[in-house]
Amino acid sequence: MVSVGMTAGRASRKQRIADLYATHATSAMRLCLLLEDDPAAAEDLLHDAFAKVIGRLDALREEQAFGGYLRRTIVNLHTSKLRRRRLERAFLRKEAALAIAASEPTGAAEASDVLKVLSGLPPRQRAAIFFRFYEDLSERDVGKALGCSTSAAKATLQRAMSSLREHPEVKNARR
Repeated sequence: MVSVGMTAGRASRKQRIADLYATHATSAMRLCLLLEDDPAAAEDLLHDAFAKVIGRLDALREEQAFGGYLRRTIVNLHTSKLRRRRLERAFLRKEAALAIAASEPTGAAEASDVLKVLSGLPPRQRAAIFFRFYEDLSERDVGKALGCSTSAAKATLQRAMSSLREHPEVKNARR
């Protein structure tokens, strides 16, 4: 049986979290929007950072320091995201170079042209193409690898493929 004191403690903790969110969300969102191009990604960054700091709320000595911890967490999470993107790009470049080296000499120029077009795609679209066609993953698995839903993965693949189809280098390589 839950005692009345425990229920009141949970309610006061929830209220404390709600108060902290109301106090810091607007200014933290401004920081997230400065770091991220996409408003949805900025909102995700804010919520991830807030959840991370709230998880350590009991270890916080002074509640006034919450805003500083939240801002630092936002910057750290964003830096980690950039680091992951850089590693993904390096991996894709390395794999593309290996694929070109292994290709036939007659197709090397065409593969180089296609690679140039691929490098012009946004990182997420390049990753989707890589997972779907190089790794031969299903659209569902592509979604898991990208950290999104299957329908979002399909949409990303469709945007990437339509961008590729617009370039004459890719059209010539398919013939």
